Amino acid sequence: MSRPVIQALAGAMGGFASWLLAVLFNLPLIPNNGGQQIPTWAIPFVFIFFGVMAAFVGAFLSNTKEDDLKRFAVFSLLCGMAWKPVLDGGQRYVEGFTQTQKLKDASQALRQSSDDLEKAKAPEESAKKVSDLGGKTVELLKDTANLAVATPPQESAAAIDGALKTLSTEGAKAAPDASVDALQKIGDKAVLLRHPTWLQKTINSLDAVALNAKDPASQARAKKASAEFKNAMGKSLD
Repeated sequence: MSRPVIQALAGAMGGFASWLLAVLFNLPLIPNNGGQQIPTWAIPFVFIFFGVMAAFVGAFLSNTKEDDLKRFAVFSLLCGMAWKPVLDGGQRYVEGFTQTQKLKDASQALRQSSDDLEKAKAPEESAKKVSDLGGKTVELLKDTANLAVATPPQESAAAIDGALKTLSTEGAKAAPDASVDALQKIGDKAVLLRHPTWLQKTINSLDAVALNAKDPASQARAKKASAEFKNAMGKSLD
């Protein structure tokens, strides 16, 4: 039997073994392609096809000696089994890098919004800047919670902390009603994401608004929202 035939057969066996292990251990198979799901009956053949390709590519890249047919066949078999884990690992790395970069960009935009609020002068402008800052904080909080990598960038956490501080200080003085509205949206998102750390920080910011705001009505709204979130933390986040 010729070497290419042995290589193809071993790669096909490796691809089939990779599919079988994925089925037995309930591992992800083939993702959707353009929104169209690959038929279930075709998935084993996809694994076999890529197993064969991986066997040839692996032998080519590693410059494997083909004199020992047994070792060559075993190497081809392992290449056929390994293509899916290698592909999954590469995909996770790319996704994690992309999401991390997205968070860094969003964090920079959030810090810029905080700076813009501090520079605002007119009440209408301040209210608009507060609303924009609150919306960007909610989006960054959501993206941080959905991040695929284990540790989110420290830059994102610092940006959210900075936004909460700005809302409870500059925002409370310039546009207290808008600041309470923004903090309520951030707190609602923290409750939805079941994130007690950010909810507690939002509560602290609302308490600060109640102290820094000059408008009694805004102070009352901030105290009420803070009490509601404290109640939510005691119930739904335990």
